[in-house]
Amino acid sequence: MILVGLFFHFALAQAAPPAPLFRLHLPNEPTNLDPHQQKNSASSYLLFNLHRNVFVFDDERGLVPDLGESCERGRDRRQLTCTLKKNLRWSDGRPLTAEDFVSSYRKILDPRTGSPRADLLFAVKNAEDIYRGRKKIPELGVRALDERRLRFEFRDRAPDFEYNLTLSALAPSRGVPEDPRQIVVSGPYRLLSWDKGRRLRLTANPHYPNGSPSRPDVEFVFVEDDGTALRLYEKGDLDFLRRLPTIYISRYKKSPEFHWIGVTRLDYLGFAPKWDAHPELRRALSLSLDFEELRKIFSAEGAPPGCPGLPENWASVPWPCLRFDPAAARAAAQAAKPGPLRMNYSTQGGEDHRRAAEWQQEQWRKNAGLTVRVKGLENKIFLAELKKSPPDVFRKGLAPDRPTCYAALEKFTDPDSGNFLEFKDSRFRDLLNSLADAEKEADKKDLCLQGLKLLIEGNRLIPLGRMHFAVLAKENFFGWRLNQMNQLDLSALRTRK
Repeated sequence: MILVGLFFHFALAQAAPPAPLFRLHLPNEPTNLDPHQQKNSASSYLLFNLHRNVFVFDDERGLVPDLGESCERGRDRRQLTCTLKKNLRWSDGRPLTAEDFVSSYRKILDPRTGSPRADLLFAVKNAEDIYRGRKKIPELGVRALDERRLRFEFRDRAPDFEYNLTLSALAPSRGVPEDPRQIVVSGPYRLLSWDKGRRLRLTANPHYPNGSPSRPDVEFVFVEDDGTALRLYEKGDLDFLRRLPTIYISRYKKSPEFHWIGVTRLDYLGFAPKWDAHPELRRALSLSLDFEELRKIFSAEGAPPGCPGLPENWASVPWPCLRFDPAAARAAAQAAKPGPLRMNYSTQGGEDHRRAAEWQQEQWRKNAGLTVRVKGLENKIFLAELKKSPPDVFRKGLAPDRPTCYAALEKFTDPDSGNFLEFKDSRFRDLLNSLADAEKEADKKDLCLQGLKLLIEGNRLIPLGRMHFAVLAKENFFGWRLNQMNQLDLSALRTRK
């Protein structure tokens, strides 16, 4: 009887299937799980599922309540009152209240914290002065009215601020303990384990109020190279591939595992500020690229290279686009008579950015007679050089913090937010101010179009068209959502029976 019982127990153990595990990769291991120290998008997929905010953004429905219930503007639009959901709790079961949001904002703006995205709060009254050390933290224009209600006071009308309340960079946080496994979070997942240098594992946070209660564990593997990640996916060691190299798109495009997801970005080739007074050189570089050929090489869809990659419904008529004109490009190059030029790009963009840079180099040589030396740099070095000693040409991706034209255009007015062109045009500033005050959708679209025209038709940059993520995902998992803001939401993740 004992032998039979042991055999039966062993057979049951052997027959029990392993618990489902959703595996994906990050290009780099995160240095910190504090959302207020988030410096780039590399770890955003992880942090967004640990730390949540008032809203989430849905491509179809817009702002959707997450930890919040609703937000309402005051009559002059300089005040915003947000109400949180009832009975919110942190992952350790402690109540999560409006005061937790306020204390997090104060921490973000404390100059000693050094939060890299404190600028997301600068629309709040006194926020920037506090961050610059000119005012005290208690003077911040946001307070908790009670356990569930927050009130923001703005220094101006703060268009689009509600979208900032979707970002993990402004999510409530109680900090990161010495042992990161003990971190307390507000999102759909909490940290279960961290194998340094290899992987980390998340498990469902039972106190998160939304999504699927039976969402499976998630494992993030650290894999720097896109090609290596693809091989792991093909072997069955990954269930989600965040970026399929374009040379493989034709192989997978008809597969049910393939997903083509448009992203709100303005990728462009920019010119060093020293060329601001040399329109002929900018014109030569802008008109010598055969954009249709580039589109075919990278299987691009939507707005082609030469056109801005922002959603077309942001404008009243089709976007302004550059045209391929080798004769005009060569004439402009001869008038400019530059010596050899330098172009840098970030290797964080992977193999596709290298291929594109080499193609552009050959196009400039063939169609305009220009010599351009191309160099890929690690992202930190690339950004440091861009600020200190910008190359003649550089590739940059601009990801607006909010899915609005105002959020995209304002990036070209502030050096701290990515105005590496050092673009200074009073007409552009006036347009942006008008866009901030506009209430009618038709006016917003017209102003958006005018702003893009100043950048593109003046050859201030070369837009690289609509950007998409080519994603692979195993069919046995569903419910994941990747939106146009590149936010991966796993709160509703489930497995097929």
